[in-house]
Amino acid sequence: MNKVFTFGVLFLLSMLTTVSFATNNAKRNAQLRDGSADLVAPNFSSADDSNENWYYIRFKRQATNNLVWTTDYPTNNASWGIKQLAQSESASGKLAQQWKLVGSAESFSIVNRATGFSVAYAAAEDAEKGIRGSNYVVGVDPSTYPAADLVLERSDANLDTYWANPPSLGWVIYNPSISIHAFINDRQTTTNYPWRDACYYYYMDAGDIIEFVDAVKQTIVVATDSVGIETLEGGHTGQAVFSGITNFNLDGAITATIEGPDAANFGFLNDVNTLPSGSGSLTITFTPQESRTYRATLVLNGGTAAPVSVILNGTAFSSELMPKISDENEEHWYFIQTYRRAAANTVWSLSDTTLMIVQDTLKPANIRDDQKWKIEGTWEDGYYFVNKAGYEMVYNETKSDDGTRPADRYLRAGLGYGDLFEFTRFRVSEGVYQDWQLLNRTFVNDKPTTTYKYLNDQQGRFLCQYVINDGGNRMVFIPADEPIIKSPTASLALEIPAGATVSSTISVLGLNLAGEITATITGADKDVFGFGEEGATLPGVGGKLTVTFNPVDVKSHSATLTLTSGTATLDIPLTGNSDLGLPIFNPTGNEGWYQISFNRNTTKAALAITAVPDALGNRYDTQVMQTPKDASNRDQSWKFVGNWTDGFQIINRNGGALSFDAINTQRFLLIEEEAFGDKFLFYRQNSTSNWQLNCVGKWADDDVDETYMNDWNGNAGDGSVSLYYVNDGGNTLIFTHVLEDAINAPAIDANDKVVSVKYYNLLGAQIQRPTKTGIYVVQNTYASGKVKAVKQLFIIK
Repeated sequence: MNKVFTFGVLFLLSMLTTVSFATNNAKRNAQLRDGSADLVAPNFSSADDSNENWYYIRFKRQATNNLVWTTDYPTNNASWGIKQLAQSESASGKLAQQWKLVGSAESFSIVNRATGFSVAYAAAEDAEKGIRGSNYVVGVDPSTYPAADLVLERSDANLDTYWANPPSLGWVIYNPSISIHAFINDRQTTTNYPWRDACYYYYMDAGDIIEFVDAVKQTIVVATDSVGIETLEGGHTGQAVFSGITNFNLDGAITATIEGPDAANFGFLNDVNTLPSGSGSLTITFTPQESRTYRATLVLNGGTAAPVSVILNGTAFSSELMPKISDENEEHWYFIQTYRRAAANTVWSLSDTTLMIVQDTLKPANIRDDQKWKIEGTWEDGYYFVNKAGYEMVYNETKSDDGTRPADRYLRAGLGYGDLFEFTRFRVSEGVYQDWQLLNRTFVNDKPTTTYKYLNDQQGRFLCQYVINDGGNRMVFIPADEPIIKSPTASLALEIPAGATVSSTISVLGLNLAGEITATITGADKDVFGFGEEGATLPGVGGKLTVTFNPVDVKSHSATLTLTSGTATLDIPLTGNSDLGLPIFNPTGNEGWYQISFNRNTTKAALAITAVPDALGNRYDTQVMQTPKDASNRDQSWKFVGNWTDGFQIINRNGGALSFDAINTQRFLLIEEEAFGDKFLFYRQNSTSNWQLNCVGKWADDDVDETYMNDWNGNAGDGSVSLYYVNDGGNTLIFTHVLEDAINAPAIDANDKVVSVKYYNLLGAQIQRPTKTGIYVVQNTYASGKVKAVKQLFIIK
């Protein structure tokens, strides 16, 4: 049975010397012995040549180049080592590219068939021999450079320590005796050098994966086990070139057939389904009738080689995603935008001065014919873009005064001279496609993936050609003669703490509308959204609409903004978030207390006042410090009085408020008079869910960046709090509600009478008394001054 072995790591020895194979644990031993259906180890040969199994060895990433391992020993001793060369046509060359494994999984060597050369690792540079140090796998005199301790490992996510990127089943050769550049890799391969060396590189790079191919039997090998093709539904045809088909030892052609439930939708370009030389590529066609996913199997046969199966995946997408195609019987005119210029409301236009396609503002009250375009042509043959002013796009081949081409821009020209373009899907992310981009087919014969042939807004006002899937390629087509409402805002997300208000302004464009645009808000949380002072009506040409968010409850909110004018309508989803992980702002007298900790020191410290008494017991040198957490410590309890917009004071439970001492090494002092505490504002750290405090009180200076409360000093060991730069790791804060965590209060004496009772909801807001069934926090104050808070269930009938 012919078998292709996918490996990625081997153990090599130096000249006739066995290299010890070190497995890291029993798990890896089991993997090597048992493998899997796709990872069967190659057969080992005997040392006396009585039972030999020869293989071609290659890096899987070089499969399309048909490169296999070889060595130039003994013709050039200065560069002994593993090279990568295309399969040799000569008998002696083929023998030099074949290897056997001698020994067992625990201890083996890899020996070249033509020379007996074994592989070893050069531990240092030898200038006399020209060995290039630890980067290369080289063959040397074992008495000078003994063989290294190499390990055969699986390149999958189940390894204890290492992982593949991208994940790929196979085997890799690992050298645990050197640095992280420890895996034999194809990274040195380049077409600029006649000799292509294997080297050591970072663990589990894609170039580590190794394949073993039986060197004696007839074998067909492919570079990939699947082919993906995309095209439009309704009988349109797409195609893909399937390259990297290689034969070993075949003396005839490879023939391809297609099987499976959707086989009728796949075929071969010009019905060519054979490779006479036994290696090369096939062009697969895909012709779907409806929008769905198609599946078939490509089967390759040749000589006595085992058949090889390749999965064909076809994706047919709806032609409704495209602009409507015009012909002599029906015209469809569009305004065309590049996606990332949509917010600026610019569309393709023709410049009277430069004779180029430019991006100009679309003015609904003054729409020009040179801003309207129609598309003619077919999916297979390409499309022309025709301007309503009577011009087509053409590529600018003229040169500037200095002899260079001016930025690959596009000119207008007379009818009949326009370039052909092809629509291709725009890839938003891996496997996610949306909208369209344009490939210039006038100057290419195929579909390049990286060349500068895709229409782009990179030059700003002017269009140019650029690489595939760049953000400036993505197209927006706006019907030019239909009533339509457009906005660059596809959805709007707002956030603010409960009790505060935030607003955002969106742009709205109206085209061919007979009346005004009216905005309404519907949905479960419609009452917390509204409009600015300008109201909810815009003129028919559009304008700026302000949407407000004023939450009452701490939660996520959702609603829908609908813009309507006659038959034209546009829905924009609204989301609002008031659950920002922040403390509740308390009016004076509403006792909602919190512990405050820095994220960096959350397990060991909480902000607290620290005061050193003088001889008379008076407090002095009062500072805000970081001390071990203690829920019963009133010095660690703080409340926030003020509001999100104007700022707030942070007041301590034992009296006083925070104030910054600019003289005393940026420490915070506790001011006995609350009115003198500095104001702060919350500031979001790098658009994450983490918050920091920016001092905006009397000590803050607009010219100073160090205004964010930080554990910088405390982290250094003295426990104090300072002001530091924005977005430092010690800025982010955690707020812990004291009442919920204060059950560890001191024990209450049975004779200590309760003198006052206060009730709080679970958000920390004080209430007169429970009026609805639920869980509340009850705070009892005793005659001794002790305070105890517990959660209780109240049933209100």
